[in-house]
Amino acid sequence: MKKEILAEYDIKQFTVNSAINAKSVYLSFGFVETQGIRNRSGMIDIPMVLNIT
Repeated sequence: MKKEILAEYDIKQFTVNSAINAKSVYLSFGFVETQGIRNRSGMIDIPMVLNIT
């Protein structure tokens, strides 16, 4: 089903703003950091991306 959805919608990448303690989970899914830890008005996260090939 994943393959069909990706083909139908031509999805090239997924982005997330990971919580610090969830970083390892996203890394295990294949995401990579696009920046280091950031603090945006008290919201601390790590921007990550998963490129679909």
